[in-house]
Amino acid sequence: MSETNVAIRAMSERKLTRAGFRFAKWLPLPSIEEAHARPATQIALRLAALCQLCLLVAAPEDKIPSQRLIDVYAQAKLEEGLTPAERAIWLLPREEAHAAHVDKIGWRLENMLALAWALGHVEECGFDGAMLQGDAIERLMLKIVPTEAKDVVTWIAGAKTRAIHDLVAMEDVFYCAHNAARNASLGTKRSILGIFRKHDRPVPDGFDPRIHGGVIQERRHALTWILSPATAWDDTDLST
Repeated sequence: MSETNVAIRAMSERKLTRAGFRFAKWLPLPSIEEAHARPATQIALRLAALCQLCLLVAAPEDKIPSQRLIDVYAQAKLEEGLTPAERAIWLLPREEAHAAHVDKIGWRLENMLALAWALGHVEECGFDGAMLQGDAIERLMLKIVPTEAKDVVTWIAGAKTRAIHDLVAMEDVFYCAHNAARNASLGTKRSILGIFRKHDRPVPDGFDPRIHGGVIQERRHALTWILSPATAWDDTDLST
């Protein structure tokens, strides 16, 4: 094990411990020597595609016309940035897509935040499990990816990622936080029985394993996918 890998894990532990997380000590260390990020253009393509999908599902027609979204999607070839299930949503009539998916599309915003962070478009990617709100949502959906098709093509082509060390370090924080969240979920029954003592809790007070744990998982999904260049989104290894 290299000093760099040990240092990355030590930093993850300091950050998470201060925030009230406790993860398993046996988790494998990150490996900066073996780390490779997928091309920045693939990451930007995924972010742009998810942006159009979220706007299609959640934004009103009078604010974001469907034709504008269709033009961007077609000219920037964003189909390649969506999973098969997401493409199926895109093909639905807009009203049907909204009715069936608006309550779930918010999870894609959590993916988008991590992708935007990796591309350097946002400074923070919090690991506390707090869902995106208000201005942060508006910025992700309307202010990062350009609105005109020709500009989206240029934007994707010019994408750059953060340094590999920074990507590995952030992914490790989320990997460890994800382990803590899953341990909290598994420990719910013990907590109800009074066996799960407060000082043994792997997550902070008020942490909801389903909601907050879900946020951590979705952001971790994007980061792990970025560092798994030969792996499809749906096949990303999210084990802890």
